[in-house]
Amino acid sequence: ASLLAGDVTENDVKMERSVGLNHLRSVPMLDREAWSLKRMLGLVEPDPVRDLAAALIAAGDAAASRGHVRGAFAEYLVAYRLSHARAWYPEAGRAARGIERVSREAGAVHSPRLWRRRARVMEKRAAVA
Repeated sequence: ASLLAGDVTENDVKMERSVGLNHLRSVPMLDREAWSLKRMLGLVEPDPVRDLAAALIAAGDAAASRGHVRGAFAEYLVAYRLSHARAWYPEAGRAARGIERVSREAGAVHSPRLWRRRARVMEKRAAVA
C-alpha cells in the first residue's frame, strides 16, 4: 500500500517485500495464490511498472478463489488505485470488476453498484485510449 504514496523510499520497498515474503511462507507453494504473490513481489519497485497492476489483480483473483474476500478486496483496491493514478485504464477496469464481484459475493448492496459504475468508466476510457 505504501507504493501508492508519492514518496516511496528503497527501505519502504524492502519492507513491502519482507511482509509479502513472510505471508508467502504461510501459503502452500503449489497454490495459485502463492504463485501470484511470488510474481507480484518480483515486480515491487519504487517506481511501479504496469505488470504490477496485473499481478495484483491475479493475486486478488487467487485470493477470491480461496474464499479470502478481504485479501482479494485489498489486492483489487491497491491495483485499482495504482492503475487509476497512472491512467492504466484496462487494469483499473479489471480491478473494479474484481471489487464488484467480491462485494456482491459478500452480500453488499450499494458497493457492487458503485464499483460497476467505476468499472464501466475505466472500460470506456480504455476503449478511447
